[in-house]
Amino acid sequence: MHASAFNYNGIGVLTTGWSKGGKTETLLAFAANGAEYIGDEWVYISGDGQHMYGIPEPIRIWHWHLQQMPYYKSKIGNGDFARLWILNIFVKSFGLLESSNIAKKLGLLKIIRRISVLLRQQMHVDFPPEKLFGKVVGAIKGSPERVFFVASRDVPQITVEPIPPQEIVQRMVFSLQEERMEFMSYYLRFRFAFPNISNPLIDQIEEIQRQILMKVMMDKKTFAVYHPYPFSIPDLYEVVRPYCLKKL
Repeated sequence: MHASAFNYNGIGVLTTGWSKGGKTETLLAFAANGAEYIGDEWVYISGDGQHMYGIPEPIRIWHWHLQQMPYYKSKIGNGDFARLWILNIFVKSFGLLESSNIAKKLGLLKIIRRISVLLRQQMHVDFPPEKLFGKVVGAIKGSPERVFFVASRDVPQITVEPIPPQEIVQRMVFSLQEERMEFMSYYLRFRFAFPNISNPLIDQIEEIQRQILMKVMMDKKTFAVYHPYPFSIPDLYEVVRPYCLKKL
């Protein structure tokens, strides 16, 4: 599933949500405060729901992450840091041009906006987890005791509230459906060409996943974390931390 996972003070924590919802930011915030990395982006949960496993894939660190968390600046090489610094200067410069009358008079507004977007998309560095978090072997699994659904919302501050596990399951199922859209496009083309041939697993996968996830999530303590955008990563840690303690 799309998620991040870590161990914090002996508690296994799983965060899930839509892309750009705050999963990686939650992991980074807690790892900077002593949490053990398990996984980011893709996390696998055992059928009985007692274990979760991560794959040590590269983690994308954005320039704004480094601005808010100096802890990670020392882990960034001089070359990458210089590249981000130069890109940031260009982004600010194009931002000033975009708001100026000169760009409008010369008819360059659309071009400047496109260049600005392209530059912002490059303001990141992809790092192997061992470079960010140290040795990850041995901290690659855990038991999910807390599950957080993280999402941006039009709210003034970061909030945490209990949420039924069924709601997280429903959202996760739809998220997984979105991940299969390209595959399903090919499958439907195949069915169009061969209408009498089908795959029962593919046809029933949504319900199968829903049943499995319900079994996995029913005994977990589940919460929703809503935050404005942009938000403070250190504040995210302070707000969520009390819900990751042994006694809750």
